[in-house]
Amino acid sequence: MKVERSFSFAFRAPEAAKKLFIGGAVSTLFFTVFFAFVVAGYVMRVLCDVLEGRDARLPDWSDFRSLFFEGMEPVLVLLGYYSPVLVLYLVRIYVSVSGGDPGTDLLLIAPTAALQIIASMLVPAALIRLVVKGDIKAAFHFKEIFTFIGNNAGRYFVAWGLVFALKIVSVFCAVFFVVGFFFATFIASVISAHLYAQVYRTSKPFGDDPQGTIRGSMAIPPPLRD
Repeated sequence: MKVERSFSFAFRAPEAAKKLFIGGAVSTLFFTVFFAFVVAGYVMRVLCDVLEGRDARLPDWSDFRSLFFEGMEPVLVLLGYYSPVLVLYLVRIYVSVSGGDPGTDLLLIAPTAALQIIASMLVPAALIRLVVKGDIKAAFHFKEIFTFIGNNAGRYFVAWGLVFALKIVSVFCAVFFVVGFFFATFIASVISAHLYAQVYRTSKPFGDDPQGTIRGSMAIPPPLRD
């Protein structure tokens, strides 16, 4: 896995500045829901391209309608994994607004944080599985997901740690200029997609992924193409 390639590919690609600017601008409109799905679809295209060995250029922003539909399933996967976290947050808000016992909120902080960390660890593998199998149900095959993460723990958690660091940088961008948060978050998402795609390309694949099994049997996986 070439970490430096993930951090540089988005900036060295043709028309990189233009495409990243559009992505950041579209990300600021996430509250419309439509554009939140569009961004999700775009990031999934990056993931697909790199999984297939293509990272010489960023996807085009030519068809927002197609990007919207491509973003629906990954958003549903995210909601599925983070729904327990959202439920706990809503409970904490209810306790706070209703004047409940502050101790209840304190008791919920640890499980909320734990579930959020677990979800953040599982979602990348779930999204890769969504792409590989082309079926949203496959994103919730926990046995395959846990086996994949366990078999490739070293690479996977290196990528997870780097993505976590990118998210922290994105938050700091909001300190200087609020809009910068959305641009930084979009760029971080693109880099993250490349990182996790590299992890899968160079790791032992899901047991039910024939193409991945063929690639994994090679001494050297097919290189990313320039």
